Amino acid sequence: MKQYRIGLLIILLGVGIILALFIGRNTVYDGSFIKTGHSSIDLNLSEIKEKKIVYLGYDMKWQGSGTPVIKYIQFIKSDGTKLTEEDTHLAITPYFSDQPIGSYYEEDAKKEGILEHLYPVKQFQLEEDEFYLVLKLELKEEPYENNLEELVITYEKWGFQQEQRMEFEGVFTEIGE
Repeated sequence: MKQYRIGLLIILLGVGIILALFIGRNTVYDGSFIKTGHSSIDLNLSEIKEKKIVYLGYDMKWQGSGTPVIKYIQFIKSDGTKLTEEDTHLAITPYFSDQPIGSYYEEDAKKEGILEHLYPVKQFQLEEDEFYLVLKLELKEEPYENNLEELVITYEKWGFQQEQRMEFEGVFTEIGE
């Protein structure tokens, strides 16, 4: 009878540990970022080529448990490589904002006080489920290509670093003047 109780206790303990691990893992990895709004700039506008720096806003949402800390954001080009500082056509610096924005040339963003509401991405602690991603685009050399396909968000939640890849439509449209 004593062996029966010990065996039952071991089985219950094993089931409890497996259940705790399952629930813990699902809680740690539960959640995703969703892009709910998208901005772009018309590549054919002559002002773009003169002004060179543009700020674009994207409405984002976190759906899941916990509040992630965003470590960094990267962009993947259509050839599978990452957009880096060495790219000769385009540079992107991501920020977060406490207010939504559409698209602004740099001088207009300064006049409107937009830059005062931008925060660096590195180690950004989400406090709300809805937030605003702002991209500072520096147009370097022509031809500018709309070759960005993925947005990669690296974040930490409950001490575990994670990564999410999202489809990204690029930053340029070609509507015409």
